[in-house]
Amino acid sequence: MTSPEFFKKLSIANVAYAALLLTLSASQAERIDVGWEDAGAAIRTGRDSERRVQIIPGGAQGIQLVDQHSNPPSPFVGQVPALFVQSTETDSFWFRLSFRPFEDSRVLQGVVEFNIRPVEGSVAVQAGSQTEPWDPLSDNNYKIINSAFSISLTPGLEATAAGKPLETDSITMIESGRDYRLTIKWDLEGGTPMVRLFLNGEPVRVRGQSGPLNLKFAADPADGTNAFRISLGSSENKLGKVFIGPIVAASGSKPDMEQAEDPLLKP
Repeated sequence: MTSPEFFKKLSIANVAYAALLLTLSASQAERIDVGWEDAGAAIRTGRDSERRVQIIPGGAQGIQLVDQHSNPPSPFVGQVPALFVQSTETDSFWFRLSFRPFEDSRVLQGVVEFNIRPVEGSVAVQAGSQTEPWDPLSDNNYKIINSAFSISLTPGLEATAAGKPLETDSITMIESGRDYRLTIKWDLEGGTPMVRLFLNGEPVRVRGQSGPLNLKFAADPADGTNAFRISLGSSENKLGKVFIGPIVAASGSKPDMEQAEDPLLKP
């Protein structure tokens, strides 16, 4: 007959094995490349689980898919397909694109890169966490629950984060009709949490300072970052125009915090 001590040891072993599986699951590497080819269904329905996006649509012309053949054409390199969002006086809406690139509910290290061309109005990129287990059919699953930080890219003004004016070596003000590659990197494992921003490959710093900005977390760093949102306009002024190009995100290991380019971003 098997002794009670045997079952006790077996139970402890099972718990340890389950904990190991949980740890491996929580640290798995994930990567997603978002292009906008054939994105018409996502624009119409407001959700695309393959691209991991949920879109608040506007009127008939509020969101358009543009490429080399459209009018206006895509402004990005190679005229790759992009979203053209325009909230006008006759078709006013507050555009929000929620993006959950990672199934993990706690991503402590990673990188995400957005291609954005602001034209008019206030454009914001927000980062935070979504604690619910991944469910592609749930609209709420794509949205930020705990906001960590936000970056504003408004034509005619400086880029800002946490109320601070930002700059790079070549960018002092956001220009209308210029492409911006916004790279966000985070390392929240142990010690001081680090969040670095890059615009068009250049480290972002607070205006007038010499060292790169280490953006502070408004949320608990232990929650990590696994959800993002691009917004056009605000509740006070919804008008504006913006092009949104390809997006890429990756996790699973420590990114290179000193430069925009990173092995995690390579195909």
